[in-house]
Amino acid sequence: MVAGTPPIRAKKVRYYEDRRFSERVLPPPDPAASAVHSEGGAIFAQLAHSGGVSHPDFFDGELPPAPSAVNPGLRSFTPDGFKDTVTPRAMSVEEIASTVADYGVAAKNAREAGFDGVELHAATTYLLPEFLNSALNIREDGYGGSAANRTRIVLEVLDALIAVWGPGRVGIKISPTLAIGGFELTDKTVETYDYLVGRLNGLPLSHLSGK
Repeated sequence: MVAGTPPIRAKKVRYYEDRRFSERVLPPPDPAASAVHSEGGAIFAQLAHSGGVSHPDFFDGELPPAPSAVNPGLRSFTPDGFKDTVTPRAMSVEEIASTVADYGVAAKNAREAGFDGVELHAATTYLLPEFLNSALNIREDGYGGSAANRTRIVLEVLDALIAVWGPGRVGIKISPTLAIGGFELTDKTVETYDYLVGRLNGLPLSHLSGK
């Protein structure tokens, strides 16, 4: 597993520049994938989006995107060292759709780079678990307010990845019991993850892992 690979350009996604899965650059054969294959192994690329735990330092001073304008209450690793997270901006529905499409591009590029599949990082403090957390996701549209709505973006991203890779080549990682900073357990946590896992049972995934 190559962990935490950004699906789109770094200042929108994570903490560092990794162009292997950027829409702007068709990736060459990945050296990690080539090395694993030379030993008869298989390797998946893990796709991540940092969401609200990113920092304005990566956005030319603009706020990072998140489900809602709620500070996750953590520390972000920036080029100048650790800094407190800020109150992010709430993503529009159009931006959510664009982000789902970006994951699809990442999946295609991972395949072109020689990986054997992808794992969706929906664990710890990233964008997708922000959507799953009712303390951080206070939206009142189709992406918040109920278990089905909070899990919607996760399922849409999985559909985009499976459309590229087919059955048995896409996995997901979740962390239902994580409690850190603003990622607190709420009275909606069990309901949300029960619903999510129930829906995952109907998808042709390679694996479900937890942390």
